[in-house]
Amino acid sequence: MLISVIITNFNYSNYLKSCIESVINQTYKNIEIIIIDDCSTDDSINIISSFATKYKNILIHYNQQNKGVIYSRNLGIESSSGDYICFLDADDYWDLTKIEKQINVTKDYDISFCDLMIIDEFNNIIGKKKHNSLNKTYDYNLLLKYNFLAHSSIMIKKNHLSSISYKEISKSKLYNLLLKIFSVNRLIHEDYDFLLRYFKSINPRAVYLEDELVYYRKHTYNFSNGWKKKFISVLLIFHNSLKYNLITSLFYTLRLSFYTFTRKIK
Repeated sequence: MLISVIITNFNYSNYLKSCIESVINQTYKNIEIIIIDDCSTDDSINIISSFATKYKNILIHYNQQNKGVIYSRNLGIESSSGDYICFLDADDYWDLTKIEKQINVTKDYDISFCDLMIIDEFNNIIGKKKHNSLNKTYDYNLLLKYNFLAHSSIMIKKNHLSSISYKEISKSKLYNLLLKIFSVNRLIHEDYDFLLRYFKSINPRAVYLEDELVYYRKHTYNFSNGWKKKFISVLLIFHNSLKYNLITSLFYTLRLSFYTFTRKIK
């Protein structure tokens, strides 16, 4: 069974080598690695090229201008040939047994996910993020309530993605007003929007692997920093992307914020 690993990178040369090596050295070997570099201006291209000359299972796309993670992930999906797809941001890396352990449980499901180790800029472990749920039904309604899926942890069936892709959160008068009031210059959580639409449309069979197999990096350049950006992004996902009315969208956003806060990193 072929697994496609899509790595997206923009100016993460400090972490890129560790990221790529964590995929190359997986105990499961039937892997293709698709690296999308989003017009980096640091040493990323040289690092990527050095790996590509050594390993034939690496496919590279260099964006000629900065296109963003949505474009890059969609390009990776279009370029992939695997039965299942995994996503990995270039500043994170994996346990070397991740794919082997995950494919053993995922082969009877449509999507799987696992827990995280949280690391700092210097690879020091600063916490864990565990699902810790007694709920065994991982569906759209649970995802509305709590975003239990870390994107770098998922393994997802490729043939489900023919009708689902990443997309920009649709703009509206509310969008422009909120961005102006709260001085937010860009939205985030496109991965959460993607997963909500995926679960709503496909109703996949999902399984949880209770292992910390992803090393997720928290540092000063994480786009996801900032509560205003998070709150507005999620509100607009519910209202503009999923088409809930404003009151319902606000309720879902507040509820999600509460459950996210009560499930802090341990």
